[in-house]
Amino acid sequence: MNATLRGGRNTRTVTMMRQARALATAVAILGVVVGATSAQAATTTRARFSGSAKPGSFVTVSARGLEPGSRVSAGLVPSLTSRDKGVVVGQPLTVTPSGTVRLRFRWPSTFHACPERLGGECIPVSWTPGKKAYVLLGGPDLDSPSGLASKVAVTVRGQRTPKKRGTASTATRAQAVRLEDVGGGFTQCNGQWVAAARVSGEGYGTRISMYPTTKVQVLGRIPPLWDDVWKELTGKCGAGFSGIDGAAAESLKQQLDCHIVGSNAPGIGPTWDFEAWHENASLTTLVKNSCNMPTSATAAAAYDGWIVQWSDDSAAQKSSWLVVNRGGKLIRNWISSAAVYGCLKAKGTPGPIRLHHSYLDGVIPDEAGFSATCAAPTSAPDSKDGRRVSVAQGPVGPKGYRYAISLSGFAANTAVPIVCRDSADPGGFSTFSLPTDAAGNGSTSNQCFSADGPEHWVTADGLESNRVTWSTTAPQPTVPPTPQPTPQPPTSTAITVDNRVTNGAGMREDTPAYLSSATRNFCKRNGCALGGTDMGSGAVIAAECTVLGDRTTNGQDNSSVDDGNPGLFTSTRWYGIRWGDGRFGYLSEVWVVAANRGGLGLRAC
Repeated sequence: MNATLRGGRNTRTVTMMRQARALATAVAILGVVVGATSAQAATTTRARFSGSAKPGSFVTVSARGLEPGSRVSAGLVPSLTSRDKGVVVGQPLTVTPSGTVRLRFRWPSTFHACPERLGGECIPVSWTPGKKAYVLLGGPDLDSPSGLASKVAVTVRGQRTPKKRGTASTATRAQAVRLEDVGGGFTQCNGQWVAAARVSGEGYGTRISMYPTTKVQVLGRIPPLWDDVWKELTGKCGAGFSGIDGAAAESLKQQLDCHIVGSNAPGIGPTWDFEAWHENASLTTLVKNSCNMPTSATAAAAYDGWIVQWSDDSAAQKSSWLVVNRGGKLIRNWISSAAVYGCLKAKGTPGPIRLHHSYLDGVIPDEAGFSATCAAPTSAPDSKDGRRVSVAQGPVGPKGYRYAISLSGFAANTAVPIVCRDSADPGGFSTFSLPTDAAGNGSTSNQCFSADGPEHWVTADGLESNRVTWSTTAPQPTVPPTPQPTPQPPTSTAITVDNRVTNGAGMREDTPAYLSSATRNFCKRNGCALGGTDMGSGAVIAAECTVLGDRTTNGQDNSSVDDGNPGLFTSTRWYGIRWGDGRFGYLSEVWVVAANRGGLGLRAC
């Protein structure tokens, strides 16, 4: 294992065990635990190094006995006992169907040193000729929990060159992360691996976001220091979570591991984001799916019947929705008033729970045009002496609605004193007597009425009824009262275009909005745009109807930089628009001013 190679060839045999994370024996290699128990089966990897370990010279590492289709890459370290020095060389390669791989790269002139004094940042240091170095072959898809398949010791050749002595001023730590650059909600950690972190949402609607240090990006792939990063993120940085099962917690951990492995891949943004609602999967599967898995069945069904809110809603009175099951699919109905909210809570509805907007939009979307309702109990508990009084919403009164009052169990053929009450006049605003029959029963729905509220109830000879909630905007009757026609939605409504998208914490004008022949995004690219309908902010158009379609957002789904932006908006509602020349098309409500969102009472398209 520790033989010296001097420009020739040597074949090393390394036996690595297929094992779980819990290990009976362990050896520390760059901070990663590697080991095995005697009861586990082994697989043999044969690795070969050829070439001269001289800075600037090409060398080759080849191996066989690997898992076909797995991804491996090479790393160089000056010591097997140091936690903070090394360099990854080349891009990961896929193992061939025969279990072999061949990596060729130029030996670099420097490696990375990450001294404790730099608090997680790294500086370049030159190799010292004549000293041993270790070539490590590994990757995320290997069976060993360390991700290490083999190691070969070589001697670094070439003329001695002085070390490049980096200082804190040459490192990137001072510029790594500034809170003013990352938006609200992040906590500055200044850790070895995590510079700043943020938790948004609760339960299965939790998203954890972090800004990694250079150290984890440099050293994370070979060998991966996954457990250390996770402990710092959830410990020192306080990125805690609750209300989920073990599979969801493991999914969060696996998503972090996947981001570490792919930290240098194209398209990886400045933050790493992982969510509790994804399916739990092996690291191999996650890597193949770009660290993104579908929503788990448990997360999808978690909040049936709950009151939910958006986690980043900073308003004193937050928008709330009731989750309902509509034909086997969970959707959200907006809770339009404090009265409905209070009624739902009085009935024992769980929540509110604050969920990340990506979970709300993707798992339990808003049902356009529908609001939550709450029917109060129609009967009151029996009294100790068997008397009972109940109230329900009665017919339309001169104002509001009349009280439909029922008595039972009272004395026969007696006039029972009734006091009508509501939230505006809890001491009572109307009194009358209600006669009972020979069985002690009585009823009426043509006495007191109320347009105040939200709650309405009566007392009968001091016995209190149930409380009923109804709207204070009942249609007014004619004399005599006649059934009222069903209000018809307006034929069209003028709405104003707001064509802005988020720009960090602010907003900026986007490319022109336009009408499309279908409720789909990117219609200019996909051939469903209506020509000549380009619009900028401030344009006024006529909306005739609403319909559900593609999810649309004016924010950045691939970044959390705008999560706290008050102008961020996402919806599946589209307006049917009549253009000036008579053509009909669709526009997402995301692209209209906030006051024109919500459907506006328009008919369904």
